[in-house]
Amino acid sequence: MCTIAGKSYAKEVTDDKRIVKGENGVEKVYYDFNRLIDNSKSDVTANSIVEFLTLLAVCHTVIPEQSDTAQEGYIYQASSPDEGALVKGAASLGYVFTTRRPKSVTIRVGDEEREFDLLNICEFNSTRKRMSVVVRTPEGQIKLYTKGADTVILERLSGNNPYVDYTLNQLEEYATEGLRTLCLATRDIPEDEYVRWNKLYEKAATSLTNRAAELDKVAEMIEKDLFLLGATAIEDKLQDGVPDTIHTLAQANIKLWVLTGDKFETAVNIGLKSESPIDLVILILPFTLKIPLQFIINPPCCSILFASISFDALSSALII
Repeated sequence: MCTIAGKSYAKEVTDDKRIVKGENGVEKVYYDFNRLIDNSKSDVTANSIVEFLTLLAVCHTVIPEQSDTAQEGYIYQASSPDEGALVKGAASLGYVFTTRRPKSVTIRVGDEEREFDLLNICEFNSTRKRMSVVVRTPEGQIKLYTKGADTVILERLSGNNPYVDYTLNQLEEYATEGLRTLCLATRDIPEDEYVRWNKLYEKAATSLTNRAAELDKVAEMIEKDLFLLGATAIEDKLQDGVPDTIHTLAQANIKLWVLTGDKFETAVNIGLKSESPIDLVILILPFTLKIPLQFIINPPCCSILFASISFDALSSALII
């Protein structure tokens, strides 16, 4: 599922999602992916859709392998299932990632091969919670494509962003359904600004000390004044065998603790997917609470922090 430029799309639109009335009384209409493809050619949101799908096909570290058995002709080797799923999703919608070279990536859109010069990569990490690429398009324009958690993308938007409120509403709905979400944004970069910034990037990339931290600082300088294109939503599944493992551990009277940075709604839904008949207690820790993990999970300390909970009686807990 995804939302692009104020419109929501899904692979299959069930009857209960064709027209949904929001809390403010405004009706939201869901469209299928066939409509998305049509809108990318003729709708007023066509440019945003093209940028959205291009971002999915270009902003990643996936390695493509040709395959006669794969639906789009390629198998994608990705660092995470989510990243691979997004590239596959773009391919199914006509934006097929075909080639990765050291300094470029190529996608196929219809019968056209489009090669993007890969100028810089600002990699994802748990602190940044986002990934960006700086590319030069086949038309010669320099663009920044960024995808990441809503909390880090939204605070880096420019003042002219008409789709923020709609996208936020959709993100809440996706999280309630237990879906993992990412916001997608872009920005055109003037040539002179890029030249100045790239000097700082190259200096950070060749730093002999604190290289990762220096690269993060430089990335902050370019990841600003973004235009929000929309958001993606992917079903969040426990890995094979995890539900059975949790159930077995519970039967052995082993207490389970899960520490997650997910949205509250997503965390609850994933916790309930464990398929284990155990009690689940949700503890929400404020970001300002900076204490070592061993003190968080130590029952006496927890009893002080959360006096209303009897930790000795708990069989499991999900800490957010």
